[in-house]
Amino acid sequence: MLDKSRRYLKKIQLKNKQRVVDKQYAREGLTDDVLEKQIEINRLRHELDIPDETNFIYENFVQ
Repeated sequence: MLDKSRRYLKKIQLKNKQRVVDKQYAREGLTDDVLEKQIEINRLRHELDIPDETNFIYENFVQ
């Protein structure tokens, strides 16, 4: 398990990677490269138990 500071840094890194992938998706649409990058981001979020804050449907819902 990551300590709080490392977890926070990983969370920020994943958020930044997500922004890059979102911009690439807006430019190119869904390509194999975009899909592979998104899968990698999702895998890391799952491994590190870091939820995707952009996809919260309910404020108090735990993913």
